[in-house]
Amino acid sequence: MIKHYTNEQVKDYFEKQLKAKNHYVKANAIALLLKNNRSVHDTIVYNMSENLDSRINFYFELKALKIQDKMPAKFRTQDALVYCYSRNAVKPSWGDNKLDSIVLLSKTSTYYRGKTGTFYYFKYKLKKSDDWKVYVCGLQVQDTTQYRFLYTLNGSMQEVFDDKKPIEEQFAEAIELKKEGHRRRRISNNDYDFDFAADDE
Repeated sequence: MIKHYTNEQVKDYFEKQLKAKNHYVKANAIALLLKNNRSVHDTIVYNMSENLDSRINFYFELKALKIQDKMPAKFRTQDALVYCYSRNAVKPSWGDNKLDSIVLLSKTSTYYRGKTGTFYYFKYKLKKSDDWKVYVCGLQVQDTTQYRFLYTLNGSMQEVFDDKKPIEEQFAEAIELKKEGHRRRRISNNDYDFDFAADDE
């Protein structure tokens, strides 16, 4: 359809897509237009990149067409995308669908199964009155200009964040627990490598 963009009906179709409330629909339309050198207002691209609900999907729509550089640089760093991924992972899909806060505490380089990558360590809470909980996200590639999982070792920890215990000590313990959990899952699956890379090329 994009090949017939000069047709007024096709133009109208894409204009409606750009106004869609569904950010998946909007992201796909923006990516197609940009790939084919059609004009999309900078504000639309910026808002889709800034919005934590749409950023990850928008990034992958652009990346699939090899035009991820159309996303403003500050929103396509590994830090920015991991933060968005983690925030969406802990944000509840039930009730009022709200997250009080999520804070990046630390990140570190680590070695696992022949690869060296980066782990991210967050604390979060759904309500102001809640205790801080812990979320670990990794294993990302070391190149911070890229967003790609080497292995998926993500997840919330059962332990609450202890503000009296050194952050790096808690982080190291969380990483080891994630690695051990991953090893056990692989063994229980007869060593079948089910690792999922977030943006396999």
